[in-house]
Amino acid sequence: QKEMLQFLVDNVPVMITLVEDGQIQMINDHVEEVLGWTDEHATSDTDLLERFYPEPEERRRVREAIREAPDEWLDFQPATVNGVHVDTTWKNVRLQDGRTMGIGVDISDRKERERELRDSNQRLRLALEAADAGTFVHDLQTGQVWWDDRSVELFGFDLDSHKQDSEVLKEVVFDEDLERLEETFVEAVEERASRFEISFRIRRADDGAIRYIRFAGTVLGGENGTPSRVIGINQDVTERRQR
Repeated sequence: QKEMLQFLVDNVPVMITLVEDGQIQMINDHVEEVLGWTDEHATSDTDLLERFYPEPEERRRVREAIREAPDEWLDFQPATVNGVHVDTTWKNVRLQDGRTMGIGVDISDRKERERELRDSNQRLRLALEAADAGTFVHDLQTGQVWWDDRSVELFGFDLDSHKQDSEVLKEVVFDEDLERLEETFVEAVEERASRFEISFRIRRADDGAIRYIRFAGTVLGGENGTPSRVIGINQDVTERRQR
């Protein structure tokens, strides 16, 4: 039975440790593949924890996390045999016979994608700030529009009192520019344009100031290929037009 259990746990793509009364009974092959550790490296869960986390403060943080949420998936960065920390997520399962099974998954790729996404978002935020631009998302199915804070400022909107749909633009865009804006938007959606832009004049909703807005967007399709959203930026180009 022990050999069968060992075979099963060695052939699943997760890390598994089996502990009884603080003594390590088994570590599967995937632990060795990811972290380099085997049951020969440690004989107890305390010993293994010291090897995973050489620094006492790290071990204290891990013990507290396990104690506070023993049945939840928790992200940790145990050290490999070579001392390199790997992103993993673990859950302890209490078995009926009193033993504890630790189940771990290597999430290094996911964490790396999250870090890349954060870096990308930060670069985008900095680029928008440098361009003094705001963003928007227009849902073509519902007509609802989501404005970020900068877009709200550009148009002088107060979203607590303004409806968040495309009709709100009619309140601020010059009448002689509105038709051209609507035609450009409809044509872009029909052609599923990867990029389109137009400039128009507005009277800000709050103070009536006349401003020139550059509106640039791209049309995104749904699962069936039908246009579903338009995303893009709003940029105040008044000073540029004046120059």
